[in-house]
Amino acid sequence: MSVEKTLCDGILHVTILNPPVNALSREERAGILEAMAATEAPGVQAVIIQGANDTFIAGADIREFGKEPEPPHLPEVIDA
Repeated sequence: MSVEKTLCDGILHVTILNPPVNALSREERAGILEAMAATEAPGVQAVIIQGANDTFIAGADIREFGKEPEPPHLPEVIDA
């Protein structure tokens, strides 16, 4: 998975790791969705979502263009 999550002092840090631009592929969407489920754990007071290497998500993963969309779909991730 290319999404890393760590809990420190009640803050869940979610880091997108899909170099070079942290494109939002199916794997990253699934990782973010999984990380958001972790916010229900005891002790989580806040969440920070960040991109690795000083780059936040630059957009969709172009390798998925022209293919059938695979879940989880972006609206589901945003709702989470």
